[in-house]
Amino acid sequence: MKKEFRILFLMLLLVGSGCATNQGKRWTATGTAVAAGVGLGIANAPAGERKELHAVFWGSLLGLGAALISQEVFSDQKEIDRLAAENEKQRLQLDIIQNANTVLLREGKGYFKSQSGEELFSSGKAKWRLYQIDKWVKNGPNQLIHQDKMVEILPLESDGTAK
Repeated sequence: MKKEFRILFLMLLLVGSGCATNQGKRWTATGTAVAAGVGLGIANAPAGERKELHAVFWGSLLGLGAALISQEVFSDQKEIDRLAAENEKQRLQLDIIQNANTVLLREGKGYFKSQSGEELFSSGKAKWRLYQIDKWVKNGPNQLIHQDKMVEILPLESDGTAK
């Protein structure tokens, strides 16, 4: 019985030595939990029953629990969201670069009103830049739309400076 607890203790120490990536940490946590469950199943099996069945039962239960918990704890969602936002920012910057005829007309903070007087966004939330562009965009198989102005909105940090 002492031998099983030593093996169980060594398996639990493996949790701290997980890989640097989140996927590696999830695999390490799941594998360690399976090994710990196997050790618990063997150590706590009643005398008249097969130890292998208890090892499989406890190993699968603890492994499943560890997999579900580690999926939440070591989630990659924040990194995915950050990369998606960065990708969108890069795409918008590339679109501005590709518009070779882009000319900055005005920029500022606060209220920006289009020529028709419609308010686009409220004060204190963003800086804006108004560009003169000359771009044709395909709209279906038989239509082209000419674009002549572009507004770039730059979010402000909490201290009032642009990102």
